[in-house]
Amino acid sequence: MVQMGRSASILGLSYNDLPYLLKPCFLYIAAFPEDSIISASKLMRLWVAEGFIPEEQRRTMEETARVWLDNLVQRCMIQVVERSKAGGRVKSIRIHDLLREFGQLEARRDGFLQICSSDNMAVSIWSHRAAFHNRINDEVAVSSPHLRTLLGFNLILTNGRRFLNGLNLLRVLDLEGTRDLKELPK
Repeated sequence: MVQMGRSASILGLSYNDLPYLLKPCFLYIAAFPEDSIISASKLMRLWVAEGFIPEEQRRTMEETARVWLDNLVQRCMIQVVERSKAGGRVKSIRIHDLLREFGQLEARRDGFLQICSSDNMAVSIWSHRAAFHNRINDEVAVSSPHLRTLLGFNLILTNGRRFLNGLNLLRVLDLEGTRDLKELPK
């Protein structure tokens, strides 16, 4: 993890300048693992599923999400990895390590998101949103019945059915790259 120090106050200026509705979208990107290439369409679908994108009469929620993504790019909060050949739309992004760490600190401070990795195995989740990287403790669900969003990246689950069974309020589930998950609870 990169040391923040004075960088946090400088990055805080850019973050604080974001429109209120755009801040959770930025913080959400910090949930992804370090050096991830993030699909823009997947990210925008997650934003919509989370309820971050309001309905507007003039455009669809997906169009609004695209405008917001472009806004984060224009503000240099995220980096474009790939654009479509036709139209130049953003296809994939990444976030600089310093901005990612700042986003994680801010998300933790605000209670917006909890990040758990193999070297940081939480048994109790205090946030409504949690992102797990690499490994997960099957006991998490038992102690986190209020969890609404679970993002999993490259997980190894020993008992996926038991793990997901206690999450009755779950609205958003993304288990990208999960191994050994044979079935979901009914």
